[in-house]
Amino acid sequence: MKANLRWLYSIVYPIRWLFLLSLFLMLVQAAVTLGTIGVQKLIIDDVFLAEQYDKLPGVITLFVVLFVAFTLLWVGVATLLGKCISSVQVILSNKLLSYMQNIPMKVFQKERIASYVYYMTHDCWNVTFLLAQQVTRTIQHLCYVVLLFVIMGVMSPYVLLSAVILGVFYILLSKYFAPRLKQATSEMYEHKSKLTVHIEEGISATREVIAYDRQEWEKASIILCSRLTSIK
Repeated sequence: MKANLRWLYSIVYPIRWLFLLSLFLMLVQAAVTLGTIGVQKLIIDDVFLAEQYDKLPGVITLFVVLFVAFTLLWVGVATLLGKCISSVQVILSNKLLSYMQNIPMKVFQKERIASYVYYMTHDCWNVTFLLAQQVTRTIQHLCYVVLLFVIMGVMSPYVLLSAVILGVFYILLSKYFAPRLKQATSEMYEHKSKLTVHIEEGISATREVIAYDRQEWEKASIILCSRLTSIK
């Protein structure tokens, strides 16, 4: 676990300031989003229901400011996350290419080219998405949870208690299904990698058959195999 964390840290470290700036703006975005919801509550409860219409200009101004801030933050977060994703992908690709260049030829030839292509296209993207997207979004959602719990605790302790109970139940469900989902996902990716290797081998075999003008021999072999299969 520690080795994996150190390896992930070595990837994030070159872009640490960009990563921290993205995370900071995402946390501000979470606070602004909840603030817009709170302003809507003020408009309904304190202005219209309480008939305090003198507060309407100030509340509307606050709502407009928060809405503009949310729009700017949405654009800024999307732009910075895109830069983070591209930077992490470049770092991972360079690391993988450097590793492949140092592999001895005997070891390199034991793997199919499709396997290395799969590592470059699929595994690199998964790690990139984990670091640049899922980690930051997870921290942002935790900020949402903390702020919502504080708001619910101020409004009603009973609502907060109900939310905590439902949250614990949801965590137990995820703990039950997560290992099964992880195993199924691993098997799916493994079979997908094998399928890519089989496709490469099939293309290579077909190219050799055509290059050596052995189509008739291949056709006769397939017919013979099908007949033997039907006899069995």
